[in-house]
Amino acid sequence: MVPQKNRLGSLFFKNLFKKGIIIDSQSFSLKYVKGQGEEFKISVVISKKVSLKATERNFLKRRFLSVLMEQKNLLKQGFSYILYPKKGSNLVSRERLFQEINEKILVIYEQNH
Repeated sequence: MVPQKNRLGSLFFKNLFKKGIIIDSQSFSLKYVKGQGEEFKISVVISKKVSLKATERNFLKRRFLSVLMEQKNLLKQGFSYILYPKKGSNLVSRERLFQEINEKILVIYEQNH
């Protein structure tokens, strides 16, 4: 579970939609923007296009959030992230998701360092 201080609220969504930078992967798209806060903010948004079943969407959300929280030391402070899983991402192994998310976070770090 994501602590309240790291959850992306509705006020941040508007800023992310307007000014966010998108990084695509085979299993997901990651949108991020540099914020002004001290903590990182994350959210996972899963469309019904990915799966019509709520149980599958909830499973994907839990899986992506758990992988993100394992890598919270890599998430840059003051940044906001929204992760959009793609169709078929429920077939990808957890290890592969971990690797892909790690690669994309490092790309963000290189672009903003």
